[in-house]
Amino acid sequence: MKFYLKTKNFLEKLFYISGKKPSEKLSFKKMIKTSFKAILFYQILKRGFSQIYCSHEINFNKQSLLNNYLVKSILPIDYKPTIYMLTCLSQMIYNENQQKKQINYKRQYVATHDLGVISLDWVVTKSTQSDPLKYENLEKDDKLLVIMHGLTGGSESNYIRDIIAKLSEVEKLKIVVVNYRGISDSPLLTPFTYHIGYYNDLLTAMEFIRERYPDLRCYALGTSMGANLFCKLLANHHEYDNYIKGFINISNPFNAFEVEKRNRNGVLDYFLAKRKVSYLEEHKYAFDDFFDYEKLKLIKNYRDYDMHFTCKIFGFETVEDYYHKCSCYHELNHIKIPTIFFNSKNDKMSPIDSIDKKTCNFLEL
Repeated sequence: MKFYLKTKNFLEKLFYISGKKPSEKLSFKKMIKTSFKAILFYQILKRGFSQIYCSHEINFNKQSLLNNYLVKSILPIDYKPTIYMLTCLSQMIYNENQQKKQINYKRQYVATHDLGVISLDWVVTKSTQSDPLKYENLEKDDKLLVIMHGLTGGSESNYIRDIIAKLSEVEKLKIVVVNYRGISDSPLLTPFTYHIGYYNDLLTAMEFIRERYPDLRCYALGTSMGANLFCKLLANHHEYDNYIKGFINISNPFNAFEVEKRNRNGVLDYFLAKRKVSYLEEHKYAFDDFFDYEKLKLIKNYRDYDMHFTCKIFGFETVEDYYHKCSCYHELNHIKIPTIFFNSKNDKMSPIDSIDKKTCNFLEL
């Protein structure tokens, strides 16, 4: 009651300052409406000033000649966030509701070692002459880009299509998107699915691709979960050090524990949990013997999902054990190939400050 009276008096003073005579009684409904407008105006004003005065920086190891060349080739970076997109969540929602860019794929299925199936979507471009699977008569300067999607993505998602739309303009570049089991209409033949640190299926895809295109200059690009998976693969399988010439990370989560903690019980946490539960319900036939689906419907956050599903399927003792083992932040210094990271400092799904830069030989201290 005391808070209400103080707020009421403050708003009445605002009316006087603006030259408007307040009513004798300021209703609770009017107070809430005015407060909301004031907060919205403040946020827009704050974001406007941050755009004008914000500084952008790029961290890199300046002692590396290659790093210096890469940075100079992409600068100047002049990114300004949109004023009416106040949060990363609003930007994600906006992007997902945009009209999908027209990208043509030709699908190829690859069997995994446990009799599951992953799918490779090859991009149809002018240089592939409508048949991206054709690999006869390849020239020495032909290149290959392997893209790995994020946790809720796939070749059909907008952000993957946006990336491909630009890169498909590069001459003599073959592009393929690796879809995990059950993603983008890929069949799910086993109850053994995937998680943000399970790179075995990505390894299967890379083995297949290298065997088919051993002489192409191969590059890797991972977004979110896909960036984490590629990091773990390259940190533990150095037989690809000579095959993959460069690696691009976009919004790498780095530390799953920090990501979960910072988003716990938030809107984004709820959204991701519901997406994963929808994934289980879509492939219910594969999990009937494992789960009580009535309990899954009660899951409200991602931690509950990992505790009841991920840990049970993949044999982790605790959620903390899972988050540590599936994260790449403690393995970054084992990556040997040229690697570049693109991260926004305010991205809650990609906390760049959660990694120890001292252990990363490619980041500036």
